[in-house]
Amino acid sequence: MLIICFGLCMLIPSVNMYSQQGHANCFVYHRIGDSRYPSTNISSETFRDQLEYLKDHNYLVLSLGTVVDLVISGRNIPGKAVVITIDDAYESFYTNGLPVLEQFGYPATLFINTNTVGGSDFMTWEEIDDARDRGIEVGNHSHSHQHFLNISD
Repeated sequence: MLIICFGLCMLIPSVNMYSQQGHANCFVYHRIGDSRYPSTNISSETFRDQLEYLKDHNYLVLSLGTVVDLVISGRNIPGKAVVITIDDAYESFYTNGLPVLEQFGYPATLFINTNTVGGSDFMTWEEIDDARDRGIEVGNHSHSHQHFLNISD
């Protein structure tokens, strides 16, 4: 079993080399349609294009929890399996990314850091609950998202 995670800078056609049974390709996103932060942002148009590519090339989009359940139960991960994750619960996911995922009927896993929920540019608890009600899996991304390199021994 292998789960391969790509940063948003990877081109989707690269998944072809890992699209075999027993593997899951994981795409990690942060901000969607928020050009103020180019290093962690993907345009709404590019996000839509990437989801369209997955659809047109018959990829199976699963939640991370589904893939983990397959692994734990000893079942194989289907060929061409893809996982979409969203880190940090930025507001731009809720306003720009979630509606596009819904249009394609794709699940995703949203990782929240609880310290920033409701803060400037971050989703509120109500929006997180709404996203979960709309099929988004929610996972823990720590409380404060502390940069571990800055922690002393």
